[in-house]
Amino acid sequence: MKRYLYSSIVAALVVICIGTYYIYSNVSADSLPTINIQKISGDEKEIKSMIITGDYAGNTDSMRFNLTVNGVDFKKNNSFLEDNFQQSHKIYQLRKKYRNFMRGKLNEASFYEDKNFLIYSNIFNENYSNIEDDIKIKTSVLKKKDNKKTSFTISIPNEKQYGSFYVQDVQLVKNNQLKLIANNIQNVYSNTPNNEIHVYTIDLEKQKLLSDDVLTSDPVGDTYNQYNSYSYSDRTIPNKYFLFTNDQLKMVDKNDGSYEEKLVKSQFIAYNLEKNKKEVIDLPEKLKNANIEAYKDKEIYLTIRDKKGVKLYTYNLENKKIENECTLQLPSNGQDWNEGVTVTFAQNKVFLLDSYVNEKTESQLFVNDISTGKSLYQGKINNKGIDKEYFIRFDEIQVKR
Repeated sequence: MKRYLYSSIVAALVVICIGTYYIYSNVSADSLPTINIQKISGDEKEIKSMIITGDYAGNTDSMRFNLTVNGVDFKKNNSFLEDNFQQSHKIYQLRKKYRNFMRGKLNEASFYEDKNFLIYSNIFNENYSNIEDDIKIKTSVLKKKDNKKTSFTISIPNEKQYGSFYVQDVQLVKNNQLKLIANNIQNVYSNTPNNEIHVYTIDLEKQKLLSDDVLTSDPVGDTYNQYNSYSYSDRTIPNKYFLFTNDQLKMVDKNDGSYEEKLVKSQFIAYNLEKNKKEVIDLPEKLKNANIEAYKDKEIYLTIRDKKGVKLYTYNLENKKIENECTLQLPSNGQDWNEGVTVTFAQNKVFLLDSYVNEKTESQLFVNDISTGKSLYQGKINNKGIDKEYFIRFDEIQVKR
């Protein structure tokens, strides 16, 4: 009896929460501001396929939005789950085009797409329990030509060692093999390093795991690793490499008795997914302090950003040379381009956007050619009907392909 009573209470609470959510959304919609992009120079076709995602917070309202050349779209019409489990515009596109296949699939890093296939591979707890034995890799493959879908699950080796998994990328390579790259966090009670990058190789035809390769693991002692992976604007595109930095850190005592994090060593690593080969990349001296922004196939895009402007470098992973360098055509207004700027690479263009707007600041958008640095478009973000005290944060620029 208690079980049924508990279920009834939970169901009632869910109904109340969702109802409140929709009431709040409808009421607050009337007081939302108008946000748009005003052209200063260039051709608007350069931003036709661009979508800016962000958050607006006013005195009484707080809501996510998409901003395009056509105006702003607040997420007031989203479902309760969509609004509380943030999805990228790429996922939104895939859900519109492949609704049945996309059901229950959200993480963009778990997808791979080319002209023939849409593939989803993720690590999950099969029975939604706390038992590590239930951890599986679930893979679904959609053949676009005949709309045929196949799905299967496989077990993970040594799954009891791990408390959590974070998928970083999924790629299809030769011989119909799928590569799933994940950051595995060890259980606190496991007598092993607690942070690892794994590459799981899956045979799609035989539906079995071929190998589990560990790219890195935490060093023994008082040091630990922090990983940062990189991607292009669209994380689902085919890529030959998986790129990440491996920062070795340690906590050191300060004179006041507190602690601070100290960088011991940093490595920039490229893993060739076709050859199963890991390589530490030694960048040229002039790029030692550059920002690694994105990569596509064998090309890495790096920037050096300061108050003087932005220098863009294209580095070739295979011949180990800087293939192109240019200075982006930007206003010389003393702005520090290394702070508060969102940067995205797509369609042979680089997009730069001031990340924050409030009653004292404004945001400008710049689109430049990645080969020449030439300005293709410049605009600014206008807003009307906004509270006296407000805050807008732009968190991502996405470009449809």
